[in-house]
Parts: sequence; structure tokens; C-alpha cells
Amino acid sequence: MNKVRVNRRFIYGAAVAISFTPLFYGRVSAAGGLSVKECMELAVKNNLTVKLAAAESEEAKASVMKAAALLLPQIEANIDEGRTFRKSLASSGSDRFIGPFNVFDARVSLTYEIFNEGSDKKLKSEQANGQVSELREELAEEQVTGAAALAYVEVLRASAASTLLPRTNVWQPNYFL
Repeated sequence: MNKVRVNRRFIYGAAVAISFTPLFYGRVSAAGGLSVKECMELAVKNNLTVKLAAAESEEAKASVMKAAALLLPQIEANIDEGRTFRKSLASSGSDRFIGPFNVFDARVSLTYEIFNEGSDKKLKSEQANGQVSELREELAEEQVTGAAALAYVEVLRASAASTLLPRTNVWQPNYFL
């Protein structure tokens, strides 16, 4: 079974970036106009890992449907039409010709495999892959949600720490020395 390796630093960095994005667009004050829930929803909505996991989950669902279709009856239809202008009857021992005449041929065939172990196993395999993809999607959402919550707490902590620091001892460079 393949293990999903997720770079936690990347996730935390993305969550922090997503958490700070509204600050740069002026929608939220530095005091934090978004709630934790809103930050987590924004992080899940905008995270690339979550979007990729959702796309893989949809792909797995399509594969399950494709494998299930192999177990359904297969219908084939062929239609052929033509015009013969002159045909020799020499093969039947006559020196005569017949024609012109039209030829129309329509055929429908229905096939159904009663027992196909390979198709059954493929369907079960695709169903298992679909479940794995859904679990990966849930995992990605949970990781991004957790990272966004941690980033939110860090923003609150930094905001509280900055309000407690005295503003009188601010270092200002002297460029004229």
C-alpha cells in the first residue's frame, strides 16, 4: 500500500499564507476580523493539495463506473448500405449479369458475459482505489484545516505579544553617520 508523504512545512506555510492573504487585501484588520472557522474554510477552499485530492477522488469514481460498465450487457449495431450496378453470375455457371440493385444491411448484437472473474476483480480493485482516494481527500482537508487553525492561533499570539511590547524603544537606523 502506498503511503502518502506530505511535506508538513509546505502545508503550514500554505496555511499561514492563506491566513494572511486577507490582511493584504484590506478585508480584515490586523486584530483579526475572520473567525477560526472562516480561516479554516478559506484554507480548505484555496489549498492546492485539497483540490488535487478532490480531482483524484473524482477520477477514481469515474474508474469505478468504467469497471462496472464492463459487467453490463454490450450492444453493438452496424448499418451498411450500398448500390450495386452490375454483378456477374459467372460463378454460378451463367453468363448473365444482374443489376442495378440496392443493398441494405442492419445488424444488432447483444452480448453479456455471465461470469467474468477478471472484470469482477477489476471492479473490486477500482472500488478499493476509490475509497483510498476519498480517504486521501479527507486527510488533506484535515491537515489543511489543522494547519490553518495553528496559523490562526499564531497570529493571535503574535498580535497579543505586539500589543504588550513598549513602543518607546523602537530602533531607528541613523543613515547620516
